[in-house]
Amino acid sequence: MNKNLKIFNKLLTDTRIKIFVSCVRFNSTKNDFENRNILKEKNRGLIVGIFPNKSDQFDKLMSSGPQSVYCGFDPTASSLHIGNLLAIIMLIHCQRRGHNPLALIGSATALIGDPSGKTYDRMILDSSEIVSNSNRIQKNILKIFQNHEKYIWQRNNQTALPKLKVLNNIKWYENMNVIKFMSMYAKHLRMGDLLSRKQIETRIKSKEGINYTEFSYQLFQAYDWYHLLDTYNCTIQIGGNDQTGNIKTGHELISKLKPDKRIFGLTLPIITSEKGDKLGKSAGNAVWLEEDMFSAFDFYQFFFNTSDQMVETYLKLFTFLPTNEIEDIMLKHRKSPEKFLAQRKLASELTILVHGETGLDSAIKCTNAFFHSDRESLARMTENEIESAFKGASTVALTMAPEMSVLECAVEAKCFRSIEDATSIIKAGGFRINGTLVTNPQEALVYGQHILSNNITVIRVGKKNYYLIKWMA
Repeated sequence: MNKNLKIFNKLLTDTRIKIFVSCVRFNSTKNDFENRNILKEKNRGLIVGIFPNKSDQFDKLMSSGPQSVYCGFDPTASSLHIGNLLAIIMLIHCQRRGHNPLALIGSATALIGDPSGKTYDRMILDSSEIVSNSNRIQKNILKIFQNHEKYIWQRNNQTALPKLKVLNNIKWYENMNVIKFMSMYAKHLRMGDLLSRKQIETRIKSKEGINYTEFSYQLFQAYDWYHLLDTYNCTIQIGGNDQTGNIKTGHELISKLKPDKRIFGLTLPIITSEKGDKLGKSAGNAVWLEEDMFSAFDFYQFFFNTSDQMVETYLKLFTFLPTNEIEDIMLKHRKSPEKFLAQRKLASELTILVHGETGLDSAIKCTNAFFHSDRESLARMTENEIESAFKGASTVALTMAPEMSVLECAVEAKCFRSIEDATSIIKAGGFRINGTLVTNPQEALVYGQHILSNNITVIRVGKKNYYLIKWMA
């Protein structure tokens, strides 16, 4: 096993994955961050559980100075999703209160497989895929932290934030002796406790049961926390509510090895749809954070379409707006719900956090073009933006003929079954070019009006049928 892990770590090194971000400094003073108590985020609904449930001891830990706080991300996909985003946001809240954020990429534990939330064995990825995923996930995390500091934190603050460390657990497992690992650490955990974990009980009762590798996952996550405590004095672990069992196992291991240390686990809500279905990779409805998997426009639209019942909850969970500002937004929203003020603010704050200013500008430009028939926005869109906004539209490449008419264009683009259908629907008012209603089938195409400066024409037939024309030189 050690040989394989060494090869795997070499792959990580060869692809230039940075195992942690250098030049880390934690130089803030107590006066910079007046209230360090992370439990204040309960008011936003971000914290649903604390383990052990000893708020007084947690308060003392908070008042003793900056703590190191970690959350783990296994690279089982090539992008994180909005469920992971909530954990990143919680890490940033900790950072905003003066604590030291640690993001742990679990390249080693991805080879084991977390049984949480599964009723069947996880499919283990090959090493090269885990390396690629690890690299992309690291970029996900770094970009979000950088966007937060640049576009959100610095709006109203000049204080330097504690710097993020991104670590990879392959570093401490590559030279680990299996016998030593089991005899030094696994012996401290009791089988009754391990079997009582909800994720283990669920899997044992399932049709497939659970294999030993996934059963042992909680031991590896426990050791990760022990290693981070030993190396970075990491006293707090955060994770989704489905990670409660793994966090308890880590607490139990550390309480045996370092009984004088006060450590705590904080659990976050699981993001679900309004129907209560979990949003994520396993459920097949993930909202990805990488733009090549889920565009900035789609991301913006996902949150813009949040219902009135959920928008206040999402503003508290996913943005860094003060709660009094959220209350003010909701008051205005309830007076004029047709303006979608709350949804617009939610979508804007989240898109700039995940995709930056460029991503937000692109999303708004695509939104104006798609929903508001804004010809100027259409003309400024790139080919990729247009394809993203008009996903599923039939696309054709045409060459402009002299004095080509609207009717000829529509027929060439295969918008209609016949010339008769085309003529009838155009005259009836069911045909738009670049958002403008056209009712004369014989109208000649004009560059800048029917053909945009980016050599694109967007046709809409009826209310929902879109066609894209790419004009060839």
